[in-house]
Amino acid sequence: MFDSTLIKDERRKDFAKLIKEDSAFFKHADTDANATRAFNPLVNDLLLSMSVIAALRMKEKMHNLELAFNFWNVIHNRHWFPEYIVEDQMPIGDLKIWKGLEKQAFLRAFIDRANTQANG
Repeated sequence: MFDSTLIKDERRKDFAKLIKEDSAFFKHADTDANATRAFNPLVNDLLLSMSVIAALRMKEKMHNLELAFNFWNVIHNRHWFPEYIVEDQMPIGDLKIWKGLEKQAFLRAFIDRANTQANG
């Protein structure tokens, strides 16, 4: 995961550091009981997103909620991903529409669209 080509080359080292920092904090928590760590939700989003991508690459069947989460993350954290992940997959006008949706509306629209495509 730390050397994934889905992460831009110039961001790969930063990504690995972000992912490893929290686990290192908990691993060594017994050495400093007073240490604190600021919670960074972006790290969790990236870790979950990369996990979904890994499962997809292993040909695992994904639920619409997992796919919606991943799509949201790629759109809203595009600076972490190579341009081809988004731009080659969707017209830029559609991206603007998706990005402008609030989370609840985004999820509802994503699931509606997935259901429409599944039912042909």
